[in-house]
Amino acid sequence: MKNFLVLLVLSLSFTSCKKDKSDSVPQPQVTYEELLAGKVHNYWDISKITVDGQEDDVNWACMKDNVWVFNRNAEFLELCIGLKCESLELPSYRGAWNFSSDKKVLNVTEDNWSYSYKLIKLTDSELIVSYYDDDKHLIEFTLNKIESQSN
Repeated sequence: MKNFLVLLVLSLSFTSCKKDKSDSVPQPQVTYEELLAGKVHNYWDISKITVDGQEDDVNWACMKDNVWVFNRNAEFLELCIGLKCESLELPSYRGAWNFSSDKKVLNVTEDNWSYSYKLIKLTDSELIVSYYDDDKHLIEFTLNKIESQSN
């Protein structure tokens, strides 16, 4: 009988130590759209470009000073700052963006072109996307969010 009472007391003490799941505060879920575009917009700076896994600062130097802007209203803006890729390149291009329904693809359209980028990584500070160019080379962009006070 004494052993039974000891087991009963021990079992009650273990069950009372369990953390009640209802006491935990639920964490808000951040959507892909909010990670990419913030509450109003986010500015992203291209920090690295690779071609078939090799960093390429020579052929893509004109892109590395561009800034991509994603607005919550699905508007996309590319600001071409510094080096120009083409002599007739405009200072900026407007377009639109959206995610595929499974959030694995970031679609960007701008003037006369559109890309479907494979979404590799999206955090509150880093965006990594890739696509295959016309010559079947794998192009990968790594972008870092530029902190903004108005976001």
